[in-house]
Amino acid sequence: MRILYVTPFFSPICGGVEAVLDTTSSTLARSGHTVRVLTSSLPGVPSLEEKGSLSIMRHRELDVPETGVVDANEFDFWKKGEFMTQVVSEFQPDVVHFHNYQMKQYSMFLWAFLSAFDGRCAIGRLNTIHNDADDQFSQYVLKYAPLNRVVSVTRKAAIQLMEGGVPPAKIEFVPNMVDVESFRRADGQEVRQMLGIDEDTPLILFPSRLVGREGNIFFGSSDGKGLNVLIHCLPELFDHVSDAKVLLLGNDPVFHDKVLECKRKIKSVVDKVGLEDKLLFFEQFVPNSMLPAIFAAADVVVSLSSRETFGMVFVEGMAAGKPVVGVNSSQGGVAEVVPDAFAGFLVPPDDPHSTARAISKLLLDPTLRATLGRNGIGWVKKHFDVSVVIPKLIEVYQRALLDVKQEKQPEIIPQYTSSRLPNLAEGNPQ
Repeated sequence: MRILYVTPFFSPICGGVEAVLDTTSSTLARSGHTVRVLTSSLPGVPSLEEKGSLSIMRHRELDVPETGVVDANEFDFWKKGEFMTQVVSEFQPDVVHFHNYQMKQYSMFLWAFLSAFDGRCAIGRLNTIHNDADDQFSQYVLKYAPLNRVVSVTRKAAIQLMEGGVPPAKIEFVPNMVDVESFRRADGQEVRQMLGIDEDTPLILFPSRLVGREGNIFFGSSDGKGLNVLIHCLPELFDHVSDAKVLLLGNDPVFHDKVLECKRKIKSVVDKVGLEDKLLFFEQFVPNSMLPAIFAAADVVVSLSSRETFGMVFVEGMAAGKPVVGVNSSQGGVAEVVPDAFAGFLVPPDDPHSTARAISKLLLDPTLRATLGRNGIGWVKKHFDVSVVIPKLIEVYQRALLDVKQEKQPEIIPQYTSSRLPNLAEGNPQ
C-alpha cells in the first residue's frame, strides 16, 4: 500500500503527534508499505529525506506563521490545492491521511488539499483528530469535509464527534501507538549524568510542551499542558520530598523564543520562593531519539492538561515502566489511556494539592512505583504497542479504500509539469 501522511509539523524535536507519526510511518515502511510524509519546512532541516520505503518532504506550502494564525487574505487556496494535486500525481498514493487539519489554524489547508481529489482518483482520505473533539468548529469541519474516515484516538473523542454531528459511519477508533521495546529497554543513567544528579535523587519528568501551540504562555494559559499547576504544587511537594528534582523538557522548534521566555519566567518565580535548585532544563532541544532514555531516567512522569484528548507522554512513560500522574476531567480522555491506581494516579483538574499528594506518594514508596510501573508496561503492550495498533490502522485504510473504489472508478490523474506548479524540490533555504 502507498500511504501519504500530511501534517503541519514533523520534526526530530517535536511533540506527541509527531512522535506517533514517526513511529507509525517508520513501522509501516519496515513492513513493506511505501510511505511519504508531507509536512512544513523548518530552518536547518533538509527539505527531502529518503529512508528506504519512507520519504519525508518538507515544503513551504505547508508552512504556518509562528503566530499559529493564518491570514485568510494571504492564503492562496488554489496554489495549495494545485500543489497537492502535483504531490498526488507524482506519488500515486492509495491513502492520504491528514493529521489534525480540522483545527482552526489549519482547516483552510485541509479544504485546499482536499480539492486535489475532486473526482479524479479513488484514494482513501482520512483525518486523525488528536485534540479537542468537543470543539464545535472541528466538528463542523469534519462533518462536511469530503473525508472517507475520521480517526479518533479515544472512544470518548469518537462519542464527542458523533454528538457534534459527524456521521458515525465516517468515524474509526485507532489509538496512538508506541514501540514498547524501545522504551522498556532504555537506560537512563547517561541522562542523569548529563543533568548532574545521582541515581538516588528522585526525578519528576514533565515531558510536555511548556507553551501551548497557540502561543499561550505560563500562568493563566488554558491551552497548555498544566505547567502552572505543577509549579504551584512544588512548595507542598518539596515539603514531603525535599531532595526531589523536576526536569522540564519543553521541546518545541516552532515556538523556540516563547519556550525560552517561559523558562525565564519559571526561573524568576522559583528563585523567589527558594526553589532555584529544584528545576532542571536541557540547554538545547533534545531529539525524539533520546526520549526513551529520558523517560528511563525519571521516577515519575507528570502531565497536567485538563483538555488532553489522549496524552502520548503517558503511554511513553508507562512503556518505560514509570508510574504516571495525569488529570481526570470531563474535557479530556486521559482516563481512557491511564488506568487510575493501576499504572499511575489521576488527579482533579487545576488542583495543586492533589497533584502534590499523588507525586509525593509515588516518590516515597519504591514498592508502589515498581508495581505500577510493571502494570503500565503490560497495559501499554496490550493496548498501544505497534504490533497491536498497526493491524487496526491497516484495516481502516482498507475499508476507506474499498468504500471509495465502490463509489467511482479511478481515473488517470493528469501529469503536471514544474512550469505550471510549485517545484516539489524547493523546501527550506539552507
